[in-house]
Formats: sequence, structure tokens, C-alpha cells
Amino acid sequence: MAKKVEFVGGLISGVIVPVITYVVFEVVFKGLVFLNRPAIPYFIAIAVNLFILRYFIRNDKEVAGYGLIISTLIIALIIFKLKC
Repeated sequence: MAKKVEFVGGLISGVIVPVITYVVFEVVFKGLVFLNRPAIPYFIAIAVNLFILRYFIRNDKEVAGYGLIISTLIIALIIFKLKC
């Protein structure tokens, strides 16, 4: 049961950073484009998720890391499909 909770926690933590990025760049910086690429802020959010993954792996929370990887991959595919 504890591994399922860790996995779901990893999924949720993998979604939090891209959601915050979406809110910031769609509400606060509406219309601002970095380097003529509208997906750059979201790819930065994915990079932040990879640093969180590094924290999980170093602290023996591999199951939460798996959830983070899955959610990051799904978000990356969605962003690639919608923005590029």
C-alpha cells in the first residue's frame, strides 16, 4: 500500500511544476514568447521535474521517482503535440 501512495505522490509532484508554469505564463505573461518558441517555459518546467527526480533517487524514493517520470513523459508529449 505504501508503494502505491508513493507512486501517486510522484505523479502529483510531477504535475505541480508544469501547472504552475502554465498559470504563470498564460495569466501573468500572456503573449510573451521566449526566443520565438512558445514551448520553452514548459520545457524548463520539465527540466525542473528532472531535478526533483534526482532528489527522489538520491533519497531512496524510487517508486515516487517512477511516478514523476511517467507524469513528466506524458506532459512532455502533450506539450510537444500542442505547442510544436
